[in-house]
Amino acid sequence: MMEAPLSWLEKRKKMRGDIADAFASRTGTGVDAFLEVFYDSPSPPAIGEFIGHYIPDADTLSEILSALSKKTGLTFGKIKTHLHREESFAQFGEHLLRAGAYRET
Repeated sequence: MMEAPLSWLEKRKKMRGDIADAFASRTGTGVDAFLEVFYDSPSPPAIGEFIGHYIPDADTLSEILSALSKKTGLTFGKIKTHLHREESFAQFGEHLLRAGAYRET
């Protein structure tokens, strides 16, 4: 039996969790703390601020984006092109959804 496709709201919720898991698990921040400060805050810091404080090198960032690639079905390159350091993680998630994340084949 095939599962029904995810709704847009379900995809947004899944993206929120996947971004939090990928970034928090490789940077020593807790998922709940990541969500509170960097995703759900009314005025969240830009992704670039998080990268500057918590990601030690390009390899770590590549590991994070690779993990997101596996979770979302998007290529590493597509994910990387949607990562804009001046935007928030919520904006990043929206970009990935519009790029086809979780699209059923």
